[in-house]
Amino acid sequence: AGVIRTNHGINPATLALHELILHLWILMFGQGEAALRSLSALFGTGAIALVFLVAYELLMLPSAGGDGRGADAPAAEVTAALSAFITAISLVMINSSREARMYPLTLALVLAQVGFFLRGTRRGGWPNFTALAVFTPLAVAANFTAAFAFAAEGAWFAWRLVAQWRRGRALFQVDRGQQLA
Repeated sequence: AGVIRTNHGINPATLALHELILHLWILMFGQGEAALRSLSALFGTGAIALVFLVAYELLMLPSAGGDGRGADAPAAEVTAALSAFITAISLVMINSSREARMYPLTLALVLAQVGFFLRGTRRGGWPNFTALAVFTPLAVAANFTAAFAFAAEGAWFAWRLVAQWRRGRALFQVDRGQQLA
């Protein structure tokens, strides 16, 4: 409770998720600089793997305007691996993973949420939607700005629904016109 009260005064843009995790981390590994920074490094390393997941799932989604198929799996894997590699060598990513701040945690949680959102969109299934329901509030608890990513997801999802509806309506009109002719 003291960690949450202190965080509310110092950093009102968060719900103290990082601070609570860091507090438990300190209890296990001590207050040394290496221990404090290693938590961010752990989340930053996890974010690299999550970039692979997000890129792969995004590429495997059926295209909205094309033939309705996603990329082939080997091409998606190579592109996702290159995306993860670029993330791993990014100076911004390296720098934020060395600081004892909430940014790598927020990034990892947002990437996990987006990954399961895309996987749930592509495959469905209650495990994907359960993970989506878990990672969404955790990401917002890490930093309120994560809600902007979810607003973008909502806009993207609405666009896909409209595109499918328009395509279905256009197909219905063509079929109906052919039946009448």
